[in-house]
Amino acid sequence: MTVSNRILVILPVINELPGLKILLPELNSLKMKPDILIVDDGSIDGTREFLTESKRSLSNVYYLRRELRKGIGRAHLDGLTFAFLNKYDFAITMDADLTHNPKDVERVFDSVISHDITFTSRYKLSQRLKRWSLLRRVFAYGGHLVTFLFFKTRIDMSSGLRGYSLSTAVKEVMLQDYPINYDFFFASAHKIIDSGLSYDSIAIEVGRREYGKSKMTFILGARGVISLLRLIIITKFTFFHGRR
Repeated sequence: MTVSNRILVILPVINELPGLKILLPELNSLKMKPDILIVDDGSIDGTREFLTESKRSLSNVYYLRRELRKGIGRAHLDGLTFAFLNKYDFAITMDADLTHNPKDVERVFDSVISHDITFTSRYKLSQRLKRWSLLRRVFAYGGHLVTFLFFKTRIDMSSGLRGYSLSTAVKEVMLQDYPINYDFFFASAHKIIDSGLSYDSIAIEVGRREYGKSKMTFILGARGVISLLRLIIITKFTFFHGRR
């Protein structure tokens, strides 16, 4: 691990202050010494006040506030845009609700230094999603099954814990007009796989959401499923049309 690399950890949040108070010290204790960008979709739980008051002790933490909810996909894209504009070498995206283990951030970094993108998979370990709510498990397993059947990949396309090597090639693939909600993960993963970028996938275990209100609602989940089906139809139609 080379600590001289400039690394940015991107944390999309909505009302996850208790989790942030635990997560930020753990991220700051990592050997990789990342900077941290918090992309806030209008939290009303005191997140902004806490970060303002803690600015001196959290000098490596940056804060991007959006007053209206713009979507988890838009948060990832805005975070990556910030990383490219500020000339970071690597970016890692993760959830701030403690479902992702901060120790896995270093494992993602160790992988992505040799690849363009590192995905993480919630399906490689035996425990997998046992502690998740039924709704989240239904959408997660359903989406994973559909992507395996139609895209013939075992990549966990909807996992939010990812690593990016911030090269020009990755910038061209990632800074595009992707969907702004959960369907961002499927669409961007498909684009990454199809683009020829090098990628890796490492196993992680996720925990139960401990803090904040889940960004996943039934409506957003349903929209994600519809967008995934639309992506499948467009991809298959283009493939068969091209063979004529």
